[in-house]
Amino acid sequence: MRPVRRALDLLTAVDTIENRYLLWGRPLARSLPPHDEPSSSAVQAAEPRWVRLAEARIGLLDVPLPRAPRTDECVYLRTVEYVTTEPEHGNASVTEERLVELFLAMPRPSDATSGTSTSTSTHGPQSRRLPEATR
Repeated sequence: MRPVRRALDLLTAVDTIENRYLLWGRPLARSLPPHDEPSSSAVQAAEPRWVRLAEARIGLLDVPLPRAPRTDECVYLRTVEYVTTEPEHGNASVTEERLVELFLAMPRPSDATSGTSTSTSTHGPQSRRLPEATR
């Protein structure tokens, strides 16, 4: 059987919300080689680098990143949410979400669950506590 195809309604967003989500897991020290490595080194530089994230609660997750992570960097997913209103009462809601990119960044104090930005980690000489999802 062939799937039934329907046309999607046109989405008219009244607002957009840029967001980012912290991915669980810390990048392992050694990253993975690019999949199907091309022979040209110039092309290899343009390819994403696959990095393995590890977290005891979820296991391993391989993600493509533009470069190798630095110490204490976390992986984030950037998204854009599209807000629409329903015509009868004007209630607004997020109707669609677009996944934009994976990127590396130092965790912000608001990402940590401890509530303080100056707390010290008990895991080595790090100067600040990492978000709970990454420990």
